[in-house]
Amino acid sequence: MRVKTSVLIAVFAVIFVLSLVLALIPGKPGSVAVIYKDGVEVERIELAALTSEKYIHLDGNTVCVSPEGIRMTEADCPGCDCVRIGLVERAGMPIVCIPNGVTVVLVAKKAPDAVLR
Repeated sequence: MRVKTSVLIAVFAVIFVLSLVLALIPGKPGSVAVIYKDGVEVERIELAALTSEKYIHLDGNTVCVSPEGIRMTEADCPGCDCVRIGLVERAGMPIVCIPNGVTVVLVAKKAPDAVLR
């Protein structure tokens, strides 16, 4: 019984720490939407460069990228869990359609490590 309790506490501690890390990741400013199909990068779109929604159609899935974030608008997979996720506005939060092999993730645009003059 003590081992189960210790494992449960450890799992909750890891989830808590990961939640804090995700909360500290910057959101929209400088975010880039990266779209993968079967593990291969298909497109990379900088949100700040968009003025309106852009739709990307991939074998059964439709991804909407807008200045506000990313979302899966259509999917022909059973359950359509990827569509129900809705709008993702924070970097690090992926949308995954496992049956169709589509992954969309919002990543923070990295600042330069150094500036040379």
